[in-house]
Amino acid sequence: MGGRSFFILTALLCSIHSLAFGQQVRYMDSSGNIHFVDNVYQVPPRYRQQVETPTPVPVLDRKALAEKKRQEQEAKREKMEKEREKRREERERKYEEQRRKKEEAKKNRDKARATGFGRLQ
Repeated sequence: MGGRSFFILTALLCSIHSLAFGQQVRYMDSSGNIHFVDNVYQVPPRYRQQVETPTPVPVLDRKALAEKKRQEQEAKREKMEKEREKRREERERKYEEQRRKKEEAKKNRDKARATGFGRLQ
């Protein structure tokens, strides 16, 4: 390897190491400027009481995301099934009500015919 390639490789490895293992913190100086440093020891002593570590970005857990999606789909499917069942029960209730009304009307007609009130004179 040439000297230049070695330097680039070393710089790359150091930057990856600092990204992977560094504890990035921030503080505000007396002028109101916000500074980001790799660790708390790089913060001047008078500003260490206000050191903040930025909120980490959540790592995507594919299994957890897949499980959550599966649960959402299952809940949606259950909701659809309940709605379908509710519509089916409503149709059956209406059908039974119509059938009952028809039977009642038929009984009333039959009763009227039997008593003679159903005939025209």
